[in-house]
Amino acid sequence: MVTVNADGNDNFDFVPLVDLAANTVIYFADNAWDGSALKSNEGTLEYTSSSSVSAGAIVSYPGSAGGEWAIEDAGFLIAATGDNILVFQGSPSDPTFIYGIGWALGTVWISEGDVSTHNSYIPSGISTSDNTVVQLGTSDNYQYDTDNGTSGPKSTLRYLIAQNGNYNFHNSNYFSALSGSFDVGQVISGSSDHFRMMSSPVAGRIYGDLLDELWTQGMTGADATSGDANVWKFDLANQSFTTDPIEDISSSGESLTAGQGFLIYVYTNTDNSGATNDLPVTLSVAGTENSGNVTVPSSGSIADDAWAFAGNPYASTIDWGLVTQSNVTTSAYVWDSQAGTPAYISWNGSAGSLTNGLIAPYQGFFVQGSGGSGSITIAEANKSSTAGTFYKTMNDSTGSMSFSISSGDYSDITFVSFMNNGEGGIDNADAYKLLPMTASERVVGISYADGNGLDISNLPYTHDGAIDIPLDIMYLTVDADYNFVTNENEVTMNWDLSSLPETIIGLTLTNNTTGETTDLLQTDELTFITTAKGSFPAYGSNGVNIYPEVGESQFTLAVAYSALSSGGESTFPTKYALHKAFPNPFNPSTTIRFDLPEEGFITMNVYDVTGRLVETLVNMTLPAGYHSHTWYPVSLSSGLYIVQLKAGETVFNQKITFIK
Repeated sequence: MVTVNADGNDNFDFVPLVDLAANTVIYFADNAWDGSALKSNEGTLEYTSSSSVSAGAIVSYPGSAGGEWAIEDAGFLIAATGDNILVFQGSPSDPTFIYGIGWALGTVWISEGDVSTHNSYIPSGISTSDNTVVQLGTSDNYQYDTDNGTSGPKSTLRYLIAQNGNYNFHNSNYFSALSGSFDVGQVISGSSDHFRMMSSPVAGRIYGDLLDELWTQGMTGADATSGDANVWKFDLANQSFTTDPIEDISSSGESLTAGQGFLIYVYTNTDNSGATNDLPVTLSVAGTENSGNVTVPSSGSIADDAWAFAGNPYASTIDWGLVTQSNVTTSAYVWDSQAGTPAYISWNGSAGSLTNGLIAPYQGFFVQGSGGSGSITIAEANKSSTAGTFYKTMNDSTGSMSFSISSGDYSDITFVSFMNNGEGGIDNADAYKLLPMTASERVVGISYADGNGLDISNLPYTHDGAIDIPLDIMYLTVDADYNFVTNENEVTMNWDLSSLPETIIGLTLTNNTTGETTDLLQTDELTFITTAKGSFPAYGSNGVNIYPEVGESQFTLAVAYSALSSGGESTFPTKYALHKAFPNPFNPSTTIRFDLPEEGFITMNVYDVTGRLVETLVNMTLPAGYHSHTWYPVSLSSGLYIVQLKAGETVFNQKITFIK
């Protein structure tokens, strides 16, 4: 990746995200790509590493040739008003592109039209979707601020470098080279010992190498061979973490297959040297990144209702919605050890706490079989940006709503999604509410279908009449026998309806204890007392266990559908509209809905109060319909921002407030 110094001088920095061998040759052109060749009016530099370069090291071009830098094609000159750099290997006449960055008044990346002074085609092999093509719309005189992050997987680092808000601005005429280095790998943090669901971008006998920065025990090759083992794999046949233990994590021991997940208990004291917290640490693994399609399980299949423990096989984020799913439910489940209250989070293709179904590098996840002979296939094309933004249209016949529950220091969230495959009872897109790996005091929001506890209840997108679903809120403590005990406690619940489909015309919540009813379309918050109704085991007999239904649910949610919805048709908006962002103020995200009466090229930008462009959210042609975009700011300070939507000659502006 390249981080420009954009100060009117020709110096810049680049960071290799893989180790470079000595005599590796890389070219840097301040030039445009016309679709078949580099333009001939600018120049190219040739970099040759004099020795090996570690991934994450900062390599700087000082502004003039010499040493490792040579002039390949005269004319390399970064314009003071902005420019672009294309990075490639091979040769200028036959390039294999690695990266591209444009900034200020320099190159705009295009996929069609004519190449002019200030634009360039996006070459084959790099893309804006994974931040290997970057467009910084910022003014001149700026440099990446390393305080905004220098650690993480490759995809995270590329994302950080691509954000306008992560750069410093001042009136200096010259920025010196960046100092220090970047850590390429998975950062493990935490203030207490905890479980982690993990995977590896490299297959083979890699456990010892990958986990070298963490404390391991109870296995050959571990820091201590005594004690209980703290690394486990999941036995698909027996649905257990204990029936097929990992006994050897040395370089000649147990092998991890591509796409296989594993579980580790992370000790904050990584060297057994006392009661100190040594986290965070950065995990990395040597070897060749997995490539090609990866099928899980690698042999056999997932039986009906059985669980498989998969993992992201690449060093880039993958999009669960793009993964080929055969005879499995549509949901992926991840254990979130760093949440305020550690719990499983999920995504069913339309809703859930696993943000937009993006599964990070080094992340393991559960998937459940449905119908027998189940499997998933993860392809390199399933890789996604970690930008955390999401575009969807209501014309896709999907929608969702969420309930956020809080009580004191504890919080939870539960979802209702709306899809064409939805049913009033259990269907393939329902996501279970899973019992935690470690029981602790908490508040829980949960719906039920056919007696099954759900994190996401999937309902039809269109339906005749109304559907009632049980919605329970429980405040739980843990007794000496490791049971969850339900308690009376004051709880506040609010709901997000920003992605509610237009087919829903009524939402009524009835408290089954008091008989009180609440119209969710007229208010957005409710405070009440939970019910004490006994206890239940905080554990189960299997590797994955579901919350049971405990007595009568606190609420019944009545979902009323419009008469139009049963006809299967959705009307288009009659005029352009930018709706109020929800929530606002917000943290960590807000959803911005807008209506388009006709197809057209749309831009949606976010500016700070000085008028500086902070981020471009949408820059593409969209069809007529109801659209929404969820914005997750990264490394921005609290304050007032302006969202501007441009659709043809129509311009909307809206103030939103980000609170950290």
